[in-house]
Amino acid sequence: MDNDEVMGRREFFRKSFSFFAEKPTGKVEGDNSAISHNLIRPPGAVAEAEFLLLCTKCDDCMNACPHGSIKKAGSKFGVAGNTPVIIPSEKPCYLCDDFPCIKACATKALIPVADKREVRMGKAYIDTTLCYKGGEDSGTMYPMCVLKCPLSGEAISTEDSRPVVDLEKCVGCGVCESACLAVNNQVAIRVRR
Repeated sequence: MDNDEVMGRREFFRKSFSFFAEKPTGKVEGDNSAISHNLIRPPGAVAEAEFLLLCTKCDDCMNACPHGSIKKAGSKFGVAGNTPVIIPSEKPCYLCDDFPCIKACATKALIPVADKREVRMGKAYIDTTLCYKGGEDSGTMYPMCVLKCPLSGEAISTEDSRPVVDLEKCVGCGVCESACLAVNNQVAIRVRR
């Protein structure tokens, strides 16, 4: 193998896998809600590189979702374009008991999980400058993110009347982000992968 051939292969792999090193931002086609720098995949998704190899963009998981939570990533995401994503601010994953999206995936890009606590879509992070803005005497209600969380008391709870995420237990479903009632219509909790 000569030096030009080695450099050609290196360049090929560098370009082929540069997508995973990038932090794209953008929107789902036909939608105005922003996607975080990493795409949130449906429950049971294998590691991203393997997911992109296995996913055939068949829409079976999207069609099986009873809540309409699974959307298609826009074509601007290159190789990840038209693959299934969850956009929590628009419609979170409700962690169905029987996971119809996983059952619908024939290629095993989504693999079975025994319990909703085993799902790993992302993690919720709280912007304390928005969430805690009013202070203790602001008269704010009990945090909706805690009330709505499917793993409430485990993944998100309160300390001193303020929500706190347990990153070890958070599965990244996005219900908290969807339910957030932060000050001035700003969302104080976001799911990231």
